[in-house]
Amino acid sequence: MVLSDDLVVRLRRRLPEVFEPPTPATLQAFRSDMAESVGDIAQAVGQRLGPDGPGIAVVTHDDLESLSDGQLTTLTFGVSVLLGRPALQPSPEDFIVPVEDQKPADVTTTPGYKSNGRMGMHNDPTDVAVLACLAASAQGGENLFVSAAAVHDALAREAPAVLEGFRRPWTWDLRGAQRPGSQPLVDSPVFSPDPGDVKCRFGWLLLREGARATGRLTPDVDVALGLFEEVARRPELTLRHRLRRGQSVWLDNYRVLHAREAFEDRADTTAVRRLIRIWLWLHERAPLPPGFSAFSAAIDRGALG
Repeated sequence: MVLSDDLVVRLRRRLPEVFEPPTPATLQAFRSDMAESVGDIAQAVGQRLGPDGPGIAVVTHDDLESLSDGQLTTLTFGVSVLLGRPALQPSPEDFIVPVEDQKPADVTTTPGYKSNGRMGMHNDPTDVAVLACLAASAQGGENLFVSAAAVHDALAREAPAVLEGFRRPWTWDLRGAQRPGSQPLVDSPVFSPDPGDVKCRFGWLLLREGARATGRLTPDVDVALGLFEEVARRPELTLRHRLRRGQSVWLDNYRVLHAREAFEDRADTTAVRRLIRIWLWLHERAPLPPGFSAFSAAIDRGALG
């Protein structure tokens, strides 16, 4: 979704150099300002995320990289509040979370947004996930995107018994993402039951740890989870895109999964990968499939608006 030259000029002129996050008291005024500045972008993104769109939008223009970090953040958050309600995310608890390498001791168990390691295919937990790039890495960090329907159809052809198992409830271990005071384990299927309207929620580690916590971690579980990951990363099914500064990607979390390759930064240069992530509950959406609502309720820590 390439923005027009005139629109980018308008954004440079209208958006503040420093992002001032709105509070509940100032949200309505912020939303009104954003409707004038980025309303056209929100409408176009909303169409691509809607039922007749592909479920993914990449917002881009070569000159977006010249906007300040504050302007890019305002742009992304402004479109977000026009489309829905930004959700409070855990660790750190905020509506905007940095995605950058914090150099953890163990990248295999650390959440992917805090490390430079390879991330498996997954869906984020809210209606929409937003990633906006403030700086690209020196090497690697390519994002992968795949249609849930494409994974579903491949499994239907090659492993129908595995697919049928994914339509039944699985126990997830939310590993701290649950709302305060709630239990970390929740039962929810991977695929919706209707093959004509495929919805999906997948996360290899959360599902495997859920099976472990309930004493159901069997070789068949590992085979099923591994097969899903293998199918979802097939080159003929995936879209690969390395985000660069100024670009943002918007994902329908029920129709599109995403992953990331490992990356390397160069601290002695500006090539240090920095993204921001926003989770959204849409203002308007179709009802969730059976079983999906329990998961959404378990991770809903509150939202702005």
